[in-house]
Amino acid sequence: MDQWKTAAEQLAVSQTIQGTRLLGVIAPTAASNSPLLAHMIAEAMGRSGLKVLLVDLHPEDGGALASLVPMEPWRPIQRARDGAIDILLPNVTTQSRDAFNNSTWLGRYFSEQLRQYSNIVFDLPPVLGGGEEQLMPLAAASVCNAIILMCSTGQVTYGELENAVQLLRSARAPLMGMVVEEGGGSRISPFPRSAAGPRQSVAPKLQSKPASQFSSQLQLPH
Repeated sequence: MDQWKTAAEQLAVSQTIQGTRLLGVIAPTAASNSPLLAHMIAEAMGRSGLKVLLVDLHPEDGGALASLVPMEPWRPIQRARDGAIDILLPNVTTQSRDAFNNSTWLGRYFSEQLRQYSNIVFDLPPVLGGGEEQLMPLAAASVCNAIILMCSTGQVTYGELENAVQLLRSARAPLMGMVVEEGGGSRISPFPRSAAGPRQSVAPKLQSKPASQFSSQLQLPH
């Protein structure tokens, strides 16, 4: 855990992320540990002195609060235990669920939140394989300034990765880079800006050895 904390601190201040006020962290499937990475990055930003809001769009309980009206999509903002960040959780009801698929509404809402916060980090649900209770991530992903895709080798197939990338690109989510978690460690690399298809764009980043064509790398512990 300490190694992940150190790595997240390095990632939070890296040139790749600096200047990104709305950052999303997402995985192709639920098998990759994107929630840990999102939380660690937000906490690292908070410890650096930034006022950070973490938007957790797949909380563990996943339910609604009886004290809130059914149409209210958000729970009251909470302060994290260590005081480094604020946390915003959804209040998921039949009546409020549609709001999370409305990119226009989400864009306006988080533009207002940026008046209070220097940075907002989204812990997004996985792109594929979510159950009926899971919120769809694409609308929220589309309002981000940058998206980090988290993959664990041995837990996601090339087909799943390709499908996830295609869906994110169709939603105009700004894919910035991918963290690849491997047995010997993990790394982050930028998405190429070429017009190559998804397989040519992302497959090299899942090789077992670091690819020589990576223009920038950050080693992360497993």
